[in-house]
Amino acid sequence: MTFLVASSATLLASGHWAFSNLAGYNANAFGWGLPFFFGRRVFTAIASQVTPAGSGPFFAL
Repeated sequence: MTFLVASSATLLASGHWAFSNLAGYNANAFGWGLPFFFGRRVFTAIASQVTPAGSGPFFAL
């Protein structure tokens, strides 16, 4: 997958709160972060609370 990363200094100086091209370094994992979810449906479940999909918490891949 191809994605663009911008300068964090420039983005943070803009005064905005959400960015579609902000990234960070972690030697052990890659986290898609909030931009990955822009335009997608996101569902959450609170621990030990019943939902139509079963008791939370849960995650989907």
